Amino acid sequence: MLAALFRYPLAIILFIATISVVLGWHSRQFEINASAETLISDNNRDYLESSKATQRFAPEEFLLVVYQPTAHDLFSEQSFSDIRELTDQLQALERVETVRTILNVPLLTQMDGLAAEVDPADYTQEKLSLPADKLAQTFRGHPIYEGLIVDREQTASAIQLLYRQDPKLQALDSRITTLKLKALDDRLSTEERLELSQLEEQAEPLRAELREQRHKEVEQVLKIVEPYRARAELYLGGVQVLGYELISIIKRDLALFGSTIALVICAVLALLFRSLRWVVVPVLCCASSVAMTVGLFGLLGLKATVISSSFVALQLILTLAIVIHLI
Repeated sequence: MLAALFRYPLAIILFIATISVVLGWHSRQFEINASAETLISDNNRDYLESSKATQRFAPEEFLLVVYQPTAHDLFSEQSFSDIRELTDQLQALERVETVRTILNVPLLTQMDGLAAEVDPADYTQEKLSLPADKLAQTFRGHPIYEGLIVDREQTASAIQLLYRQDPKLQALDSRITTLKLKALDDRLSTEERLELSQLEEQAEPLRAELREQRHKEVEQVLKIVEPYRARAELYLGGVQVLGYELISIIKRDLALFGSTIALVICAVLALLFRSLRWVVVPVLCCASSVAMTVGLFGLLGLKATVISSSFVALQLILTLAIVIHLI
């Protein structure tokens, strides 16, 4: 068998090259997932209980934009103008349902008393136009807004974007969490196990689409706030921002370490063998190996996590060691 293989070296090389190209094409579908589900095991009761509570009491997905003026006070007309402009632009984003700021949250302490006919929307800064010192006093020590909308030093304010939820995905996630909690107590029937598997299959495409949409939304928000950085420091916060940053860091690290390792490999091979042939062959073997693995990940729909994404560097090193040994 081995002798037969060596009788057709060009055919074998062409076959391996074809597989590498085909799988390399599928590497475009390779995905890095930085969600909590990839870092926490399915049988983690605390995580599932927390998810259940979140789905029931705080289902809204949100993103925070922190506005901290550098050349003027927070409670100034310039700040109010910037926040209004940011609110209008952020509200225009497709999935944004509402935007909360210091200008449109109800200031209930300014009411004479609570009554059924009183509309809280009439008691916002936009409607009341309170002087800067009185507005600052209203937010100082506030049991809800201080630390959420305005920091204690009153130097920064948060703009909160609340997103519309996908009702279908919400219903799927709620049922999946319920079934997983039931599975922890070994109370799942055969029908429910089958249902759980089917629900996961239905939810995964919706989750993938949502992850992609979240990344685009973060990029849109970054583009919107960029012109205001000349007179204020702006920061983004929230779960989806954390996921976006993690994936960006991982992709930069993969590109940086991958290219660095490739250069080191070439330098070491050139130093050891003093021959272009024995530089090109190991490099092609390493590239083919990584392309096939990444392509298989994309083809099979397997996602790399924050932890497992380092496999590229490890595979380059291990493949090089084997190739040098064979040489």
